[in-house]
Amino acid sequence: MKYDLTRKILYDNTSESTLYKWSLKEVDLETNKIGPDQIPWRFSSFFILNDLTVFHSVASDWSTKQESHRFEETITIKANLQSGFLDNNGLLKDRINFSMFGTDRTINNISLRIQKLTDESENEVCVSDGIVSYVHEVDFEEEKVNDCLEFTVTLRPSIFNNLVRRIETKSVNNAYLRLSGVDGFYAIWSPSISAHSVKILTLADYHEPENDPSKLSSIPTLRKVEEFDLVFKSQHELYKEQKLTEEFLNRVADEAEQFKQTELSNNVQLNGNQILLVMDSLRKKLNLITVLLGLIVVFIFLQS
Repeated sequence: MKYDLTRKILYDNTSESTLYKWSLKEVDLETNKIGPDQIPWRFSSFFILNDLTVFHSVASDWSTKQESHRFEETITIKANLQSGFLDNNGLLKDRINFSMFGTDRTINNISLRIQKLTDESENEVCVSDGIVSYVHEVDFEEEKVNDCLEFTVTLRPSIFNNLVRRIETKSVNNAYLRLSGVDGFYAIWSPSISAHSVKILTLADYHEPENDPSKLSSIPTLRKVEEFDLVFKSQHELYKEQKLTEEFLNRVADEAEQFKQTELSNNVQLNGNQILLVMDSLRKKLNLITVLLGLIVVFIFLQS
């Protein structure tokens, strides 16, 4: 198995800086220093969960060598992670470029695994692990495995089961993970609590700094995570805000003008109908007067 490491890692406790007592350095094959000193980074890092998948599996333990076996169901939740978080305007903030010590490659494979504790009395925990890219032989063919970083969160049964139900009923809209105090995270010294780039040191033997092993026992590597927040959000839109754009205002003005023209047309038609009714009434009255005058003429003629 060949690991893709292009730089050496050195432990240095002779730093002239008064800001830290020791640091890790990267050097090339000719021991020329590459980049600044790296010291443990303990502040918060944020990750967006890009997806959520629930895996149900059933297996038996054949190592017991019993004639009958009980098959146990295992449920695991997995998600791919993206560094950073989204603000209220949907912009990505506090994104960190993660890379393994001994490489200049960005880690694109960052994931989360969520498992269930066996008892409600146990405490939730979070641990980290990682692998440096390597090449191995499978059926006489070489296969490459890329750099990867994984976090495992173990939850109490009640919380875990509720989360599985929410995922399978598609009631989770978005989720994020916050980690703090992650052993194995390193960055350059800065007065800020944020970092743009973080180097990672794994627990593997092939990833140890090239120094006296007696000095390496206190060097943090991936495993322990002091704090974690795992947040799942369900969002239901109740109304949609109407934005008063120029196009919207123009449309309202056009509709108002059309309404005005329609009302004017209706009023003209209404006035014409009223005139016809008046003329018809006058015609009836003239007919009545004509009849009365005729009767008067006949009456006078008969009297004479």
